[in-house]
Order: sequence, then structure tokens, then C-alpha cells
Amino acid sequence: MAIGQTGQELMREGEPTDHFHIVSGGWACRYKTTRDGARQIMALLVHGDIANLDSFLFDRLTYGVRLVSAAEVLTNPRDRLLALADQHAGMIKTLTWLAFAENAILSQWALCLGRQSAKQRLAHLFCELSVWLDSADSHGRFDLPLTQEHIAGVLGLTSVHVNRTSQQLRAEGLIETGNCAVTIVKMDALCRIGDFKPSYLHDDGDPAYPRATRRDDRYQPVPHTGLSL
Repeated sequence: MAIGQTGQELMREGEPTDHFHIVSGGWACRYKTTRDGARQIMALLVHGDIANLDSFLFDRLTYGVRLVSAAEVLTNPRDRLLALADQHAGMIKTLTWLAFAENAILSQWALCLGRQSAKQRLAHLFCELSVWLDSADSHGRFDLPLTQEHIAGVLGLTSVHVNRTSQQLRAEGLIETGNCAVTIVKMDALCRIGDFKPSYLHDDGDPAYPRATRRDDRYQPVPHTGLSL
């Protein structure tokens, strides 16, 4: 296990790889960049997520992985996972389920980017993170060590637009923010604004890989320097 710092690159676009990286504490993201350096975040990665699942079959990454907070990362050789998959049929089922679940989330993100307003996108993202991070037991509060720039990279907006939209949601009494955390005050209303339907998250999970066990304590207390919205 290694501890990385905010902004550290775990893997770069186009690099060969023969290892898997698993986030065991903190946050990371997958991203792609344009020729002029603009970055689009393709996935947010938290406790229990495999950063580069497709390295099971592909030798070279088509995206980069960067830490967005201080994080703990486990690294395992691909050969070891391949050997386990040969010995245990359940391993193949689990990896397949994970790949399909990632595809479902990415498809939903594409819909939001293409067809929703800035307010709808931000509302949808907060609803998704609330479910993904099991914030029901914390009265709708979840840690969010992301800067406005990170959120802009997820939603395809500018940092200024993210700030303005966040202020609007706060002014309407839908959310509260501060100290690198978000509290959803009116979940039903926020879901309506973001047209959020959680079925695409497949939160019931694969019986061989129950999310309830892999995501306990999803945000580990690793020091971070995220900024409040």
C-alpha cells in the first residue's frame, strides 16, 4: 500500500500498464485531455474502486488517473489477478459486473452532459454521490474533497459556473456546503431537479461483490486539502 498526495498522477494517458490500482482511502479520478490540455473527468474513484479495470485485458491506458485528495492505493500485478481468475469462476463474474456497472454510470454521465442544464447536472451529481457514498446514515451529509475545478471537470462547466450554480442550490435551501462536505437538505426536490433515478447505479450489486461490504467507511480519514464550494 502506498499513500499519494493530492494531484499525483497514478497513471498517464497512453502509458503501458501491467498492474491494477485499487483506491483504499481518499479520492481519485479518471480523466482524458484534449490537445490543448483541457481535462474532462470520466469517473470519480473512492474507497474500493479499481482505478483501471480495463487493464485486465488492455496493455495500454486510453485515460489518465490522478489523485484528487491524499489517498491510499493498493497495487497488484495483472498476472496475479489473471491467475486468480483462472482458478475462480466467481472472479470473472465480479470483474464483468464491475465493467458493466461502470458502463452504465458513464452512459448516464453522457446523458447529463449532453441534455441537462448546469443546475440539473450539479443536482444530479450530488444525488449520485449521496447514494454512492451511503450518506443516508449521515443525514444526507457526505465528504467531498473536490475543488470547484474538479467538479467543473466532471460536469463540463467552468469553475465560475459551478460556483454560481452551487450558490443557487444553497439559496433555494436544497444543499448546505462547507468544510469539504455537502449536506443534502431536500433530497426529493434535488432528485426532481436533476431527474435522478438511482437504478443505473445497480446499488443492489452483484451477490459475489456486494457494495454494502466493499464500501463500508468509503471515505477514509486520509488528510486532504479539498476546498469548500
